[in-house]
Amino acid sequence: MAVTSNAQWPDDLVTLILLRLPVKSIIRFKCVSTIWRCLFGNPSFVSQHLCISKRNQRIVVSYTDEHKHDDEIVLRMFHDTTLATFDDWFPQFQTLRAVSVCIHDGLLFVCDINLRIRLWNPATRETRFLPQYYTDARHRRYWNTIGFGSDPISNEYKVILIVRNDKPYKTPLLPRLRCAVYKMSTDSWRELKREELHLVEGKSLYNSENACVNGVYYWVASDDVSYWKYYVVAFDMRKEVFQLIQWPHIPDTQPNSTGELVIIPRVDRISLWISDSYTDSHTSNHDFWMLDEHGQYWTKLLTIGPLLELASPIQQTVTNSSFIRLPVKSIIRFKCVSTIWRCLFGNPSFVSQHLCISKRNQRIVVSYTDEHEHDDKIVLRMFHDTTLATFDDWFPQFQTLRAVSVCIHDGLLFVCDINLRIRLWNPATRETRFLPQYYTDARHRRYWNTIGFGSDPISNEYKVILIVRNDKPYKTPLLPWLRCAVYKMSTDSWRELKREELHLVEGKSLYNSKNACVNGVYYWVASDYVPYWKHCVVAFDMRKEVFQLIQWPHIPDTQPNSTGELFIIPSVDRISLWISDSYADSHTSNHDFWMLDEHGQYWTKLLTIGPLLEVRMLLGFWNIGKGNIKILAYFTNRKLQLYDLQTHQLIDTGLRHKLNGAQFCIYTYEESLVTIRRHR
Repeated sequence: MAVTSNAQWPDDLVTLILLRLPVKSIIRFKCVSTIWRCLFGNPSFVSQHLCISKRNQRIVVSYTDEHKHDDEIVLRMFHDTTLATFDDWFPQFQTLRAVSVCIHDGLLFVCDINLRIRLWNPATRETRFLPQYYTDARHRRYWNTIGFGSDPISNEYKVILIVRNDKPYKTPLLPRLRCAVYKMSTDSWRELKREELHLVEGKSLYNSENACVNGVYYWVASDDVSYWKYYVVAFDMRKEVFQLIQWPHIPDTQPNSTGELVIIPRVDRISLWISDSYTDSHTSNHDFWMLDEHGQYWTKLLTIGPLLELASPIQQTVTNSSFIRLPVKSIIRFKCVSTIWRCLFGNPSFVSQHLCISKRNQRIVVSYTDEHEHDDKIVLRMFHDTTLATFDDWFPQFQTLRAVSVCIHDGLLFVCDINLRIRLWNPATRETRFLPQYYTDARHRRYWNTIGFGSDPISNEYKVILIVRNDKPYKTPLLPWLRCAVYKMSTDSWRELKREELHLVEGKSLYNSKNACVNGVYYWVASDYVPYWKHCVVAFDMRKEVFQLIQWPHIPDTQPNSTGELFIIPSVDRISLWISDSYADSHTSNHDFWMLDEHGQYWTKLLTIGPLLEVRMLLGFWNIGKGNIKILAYFTNRKLQLYDLQTHQLIDTGLRHKLNGAQFCIYTYEESLVTIRRHR
């Protein structure tokens, strides 16, 4: 049955639909008709919309940004539990310093040290500046305690402001304690009399966040004389009187226990988190108490702990397991939320766990010589996913370097040019460290550099191995023929290896590898000077700082010119060797895939790929799915393409390099929180 254009929906159904719309849409629909405009301003509609909106609560964080002024507060509202996107509310309060904030029914009450106060609705963008309560310039010596809530009987929004003179000896003529209540309907303050403040005299009240429940606002308070004697002070918005609630009974073994007030979601009852804060312990216990509906007795609901290095139960809202799955960019952004989070993100255990998870989402970095660029100008490009459609160009970071050699390990890039200018770079955190120059003699330009970068899994120490070889000793007979040094990040210094420690690499040419550090051992493909095509694998143990020699796998005599490339097998952490035959008179090639055993002694042949037409070499895995192996291959037409071994489909990366330029190099990369900043 067709629906006519003049069909009318029932008014009740329209109202139910409108109640579930966000405020932004409702404001936009005010102009539809006068009826809708009146509906949206109806107190009953506003109240029902607020009740529904409370089911979709969001988190607002107030903190001091380390890059801003010391007393400049930032307000940030996160959209959902992923903490990935947010709205920055700070621009609304750029004129306020040392801001105190209360949030109730979607309204923000904001007060600074000068008692300049405003109410703000972030959804409607409405702002109200409150008349100043205390205009004497001497009120700067006062400590402000604030509260904001509503009277559920009259639906009246009220502000409670308590100012206390903490230095009466300097200003004896000023009253020690003042308190006033602001009503939104009258837009005026009513100052409470001295006798109405007897319950809060001699007590320090600490500002809470969302602490108004059923018309009563709560603060944690401590006694000025017995500083560790705590109370909960309440202010009834209906009667405008203070109440004193005793602290829950806790063992005498926890004298330094502190508390945080929190509203229990969907129950509308105030709760109190009490945590012990022993200075001699890194663990803490947290008790969760709920106040009865009459506001007199506490009931202990649960205990959480002991928790390691957790100062407040607020941090429990997002667990470590959620943080370690966030991208590095988000984690860096959240460092400024609190000191606890900042310490957590710098914890070596957290960094290690985050790296392990990040390795499941490895990306591909391609190093190549662009045919449109200078001969020795290397381009670094990181592809975001397997479509090869989007990428980040990393070359602008290294415009001053020529003929770059690169190693990537644990998300860190080790970059070295022909002049031995070396830097470490973390693309995720943007940290850079320039290494002290190892060999400064201008004649070192005659040297050939071989590099390696990895970590010692025992000491968690990152190390660089640098081998420089004089290829023209007849022109520079006074220079040593071979030199080698190891750099330690912790000491920021080089240690040169002795001549007798280099006997395994003398007489051999070592070729720079890509991601070739596995379990603390770095690997290179090497060949003898005589005969040139006799290959082997040279390994350097980062723990013992010694070289090892691994024999080449046994291959038929019919493949005398076979060359090899080293790769890490994904998800296995074992080194593998691709051996390809490179016959000059053939357009096809075969590629054998060998894996080294865990002791680094024997090779096992896993598979053979080929013959492949027009493929000069296989450069590495992209991903290994269920029976679906994709590899990056370099073709004779100078193109880098993604090759599916099952479907034989090709995806062109769009990258080409000069015929006389350096070959493509492929690296795997994962984001990392590992810091390379020097310790002060």
